[in-house]
Amino acid sequence: MNIESFFDAQRFCKHLKKLVRREIMLICIGGFVVFCLSLASGFSRDWRVVSGLIFISGIVYASFAFRELNHSPASALNFLMLPVSSFEKCLSRWIISGFVYPAVLFAAIAFAFFLRESYASAVNCMFASSGAKDLLLPGMSFHKEVVSAPTFFDLIECAWQYSVVHAIFFWGSAVFRKAAFLKTAIAFLCGYVAIKIIALACILATLLLLDCIYGDLNTVDFWRVVAQARTVLQMLWPCCAALILCISLIMAFKKIKSVEV
Repeated sequence: MNIESFFDAQRFCKHLKKLVRREIMLICIGGFVVFCLSLASGFSRDWRVVSGLIFISGIVYASFAFRELNHSPASALNFLMLPVSSFEKCLSRWIISGFVYPAVLFAAIAFAFFLRESYASAVNCMFASSGAKDLLLPGMSFHKEVVSAPTFFDLIECAWQYSVVHAIFFWGSAVFRKAAFLKTAIAFLCGYVAIKIIALACILATLLLLDCIYGDLNTVDFWRVVAQARTVLQMLWPCCAALILCISLIMAFKKIKSVEV
């Protein structure tokens, strides 16, 4: 394989810049909507709600990563005729939907949180009377409220979970031509439940077999074995998630590659 035909850094950077300029309006609209919601409701105090909003918005955006193939024959032809490799097309859209878009949403929520806190402090300083409470936005208070802040490990866990689910919906965008988000969501839920059940059943069967071999069958505590199986599954789940992440990205690339052939 010719390395330059597969990936060229200069060519990729030019394509990424063009793609960012094309997507900037949609990214800004998403950031503005999130900013307005955060400014009006004050949910930015709870990091779980913030991460959930970025999570959902990010995977919805990822479901439209290859929307050119579904829009019209002309847009599909323009996508196929781009002077970049299939790998560069996938990589550029993965970077924008997986990193740039979530970063913009996070910045919008942080800015809204800063404005709300600044406004509440200003009102508190300027108006000491009880009537000043009417000037506060929903969720605001004169009293210092506890802000739910994530730990470093919480951030790592959220980023990891988002990377895995984002890769699945990114793959779905390449596979499904219509209603990619809905179809991928249904497939994701069914696959998640199926993988959990199969993995738990395999681990449970293995532990029961070991208990039967090395212990007394009449004294086997079934629910203890179930608890052990769930513990083992929790330990193995990060490896399964990493495998799912790699498979999803590789299959998305292969799908785009097959469309171009």
